[in-house]
Amino acid sequence: MAYRAQAAGWSREEVATALMELADNHFLATNSNAEMFELGAGIVLLARKPH
Repeated sequence: MAYRAQAAGWSREEVATALMELADNHFLATNSNAEMFELGAGIVLLARKPH
């Protein structure tokens, strides 16, 4: 895939950066439910009860 991007005019650095961003976005998307639960649970556990 990288050779095709380079043939289209992308530099090696641009190809590497794009691939890293795609991987990061894929990781975040696949783990978003777990992350949301953990972040949400932390907020709920730390929230004070209204008086």
